[in-house]
Amino acid sequence: MENINEIIINEIDSYPEDLIKLLKSCEKDLSRYLKEEQRICNLHQDPNPVINKYKANWNLSIGKIEKVLIENRFVGFHCSRLTDKEIGIISKKRFSSIIRTTCQRKSRKGF
Repeated sequence: MENINEIIINEIDSYPEDLIKLLKSCEKDLSRYLKEEQRICNLHQDPNPVINKYKANWNLSIGKIEKVLIENRFVGFHCSRLTDKEIGIISKKRFSSIIRTTCQRKSRKGF
């Protein structure tokens, strides 16, 4: 089996060197596309659809990045703020019953 690198999303030191070089080489195209997308969004109700003139370069860059990423695994973490309702449930029922309920619900759904 092929050795697969692990990438920790917020630690650039964990990125393979070829990915770092590629991201730097694509940075301008990606940035231009995103800025143009923001500009287009700010046009609000333009009756004629506006096409991002940087889309072709964006697609080429994304394709190159995807090829490199396919050869790597990701380790990432997601955090979000709990709603007041969720905090209330945790306060009343504690985590253990929430975890048990969630596991039961997922097992009924088949994950």
